[in-house]
Amino acid sequence: DQVAQAREELIAAYRGLLERQSVLRADTLELTELPELGRRERQTARRLGNDQEAVRAALDALRQDTEGMADAAVFSYVHEMMDAWAVQVRDRLYDARVGLDVTARQLRIAEAIRRQVEALEALQDGTPPEFAQGEAGEGGADGGGGQGGGSEAILPPTAELMRLKGLQESIYLETRAIDEDRSMAPDERAAMIDELGRMQRDVLDLGQRLLEQLVPARPMPGDAGGAGDAPPAEPSSPESSP
Repeated sequence: DQVAQAREELIAAYRGLLERQSVLRADTLELTELPELGRRERQTARRLGNDQEAVRAALDALRQDTEGMADAAVFSYVHEMMDAWAVQVRDRLYDARVGLDVTARQLRIAEAIRRQVEALEALQDGTPPEFAQGEAGEGGADGGGGQGGGSEAILPPTAELMRLKGLQESIYLETRAIDEDRSMAPDERAAMIDELGRMQRDVLDLGQRLLEQLVPARPMPGDAGGAGDAPPAEPSSPESSP
């Protein structure tokens, strides 16, 4: 159907960008192995900065062009973070800085794209059992994605749940990797831990918003109003005769 086709096209676009980002990081890692950057290597770094900007622009265009992306809070958040990381990487490469802060963010972008693909592919294969309850809570339609009339959305709340789980796993794995990396400078470690802490708080907020979307608040007694909700009138006392 049209929704499944649109998802396949989105998956294909993400896969293409994942390949470009992976090649870009591999080329950057080659520069990090050099004791210092000469004139030619600096030119290479600036070229890689242009490549990173091209990936960033393509990701932003994908966000703008995908129907329902603006209403998919988790997918949109990931795009915002990828955009911010890509800008940081681009600017550092323009300055011929190719340290860990560059390659780590390049890896974040690649991992984020991979997780986008993973969530969409799982949806195409059918809702995983652990997310079946969330799908049932959507009232029989896939909701979200800005598509009204009960039609299935390209990015339904079920996909949002799967992507949120992937985001949480990525934060955990990166935090553990930083803890185990004894070669990292203390200031770099502190900055990355602080950034991951902010992301963790964002994940908690996104989870709360998604929960509210899947399980709408029930009205409190008396909120609906109506004659049937009115308390019974008190019986009146018979008037005494004069």
